[in-house]
Amino acid sequence: ISKRRAKSITAILHEKISNFVNKNAERSAEFNRLQIENDMVNSFFDSINKMSDSFTFSFIEELKQRST
Repeated sequence: ISKRRAKSITAILHEKISNFVNKNAERSAEFNRLQIENDMVNSFFDSINKMSDSFTFSFIEELKQRST
């Protein structure tokens, strides 16, 4: 029996951000204006105040949905 390795919160958030941005060209364009330094997750949350309200609200709604 192999044990499944749990993903880190950073890995999960990286996946969630990537999926969210890739779903919509408008979101992708807004996201691409960010300066990503070192780690995308930290850069994303450090710059969330630079994103539009629409982007932020949509991202939060996406996080609230359960993964299937």
